[in-house]
Amino acid sequence: MTHRAAIARRPTAARPRRGGRGAAPRVVLGALVLLARGFLAASRLLVEALRSSANAEYTAAAATAAGDLAARMWAVDSATLPAADISAWRARLSSATGYGLPNGDGSVVVSPANVARITVTWRHPRLPQGAQSRYVTDFIIAEP
Repeated sequence: MTHRAAIARRPTAARPRRGGRGAAPRVVLGALVLLARGFLAASRLLVEALRSSANAEYTAAAATAAGDLAARMWAVDSATLPAADISAWRARLSSATGYGLPNGDGSVVVSPANVARITVTWRHPRLPQGAQSRYVTDFIIAEP
């Protein structure tokens, strides 16, 4: 045996086995699925935050509308206002240049004790039919 033949017959180092073939794409796919679920959850939270923000804005507008009517009652020192004043106030509830409440409406009920219950209702366009939001306040006019 020559020197060259002995070198050729020497065992070679074992090659690494590829038994884990395909595991990396599965791991990447799993990570993408988890990432997509995270994005969906974050977008759902964002939508809910926007809805809450819009409802808070409408509640503030309703409180302002009720306060304006109460200030008018206070200015004339009476819980009963002329029907024209109430009609004009109700028209401003849903007007874009008024309080801007979607499907806004209002009512005033005066008790014998001079307590005016001012109710403002509105329905957000995305709410189901029949679902309404409501703001109610009581205003007392003291007897002079």
